[in-house]
Amino acid sequence: MEIALREVRVSPTQEVYNPGDVLTVAIFFAKPWTGEVEVGLAPDGAVTGSYPTTVFARSGGSLYEGQVHVRREHIGTCRMLATFTGVDGESAIVPAVGTLFAVRPIVP
Repeated sequence: MEIALREVRVSPTQEVYNPGDVLTVAIFFAKPWTGEVEVGLAPDGAVTGSYPTTVFARSGGSLYEGQVHVRREHIGTCRMLATFTGVDGESAIVPAVGTLFAVRPIVP
């Protein structure tokens, strides 16, 4: 399955995130795509394994939107991964954003 991403927008954009932050993510495709999109932060930059994801809503033929919650278990370095499942049932896991996310605990 070929995933033609045009752009991924993350808001707010910060150098360091904290547990409790909510990231709003918009995924734009180069051409219309139909299927299910799940996005989550994978601790330690791991590409495989179990990590919490959020199912995104389709807002248009080439736009999916949703929110990713930063949790305590994300403290350290994380990569935002997206799982794309087409209508044929075929899945692909790809990095949604090329950069790593730094998550630091809130210190009183």
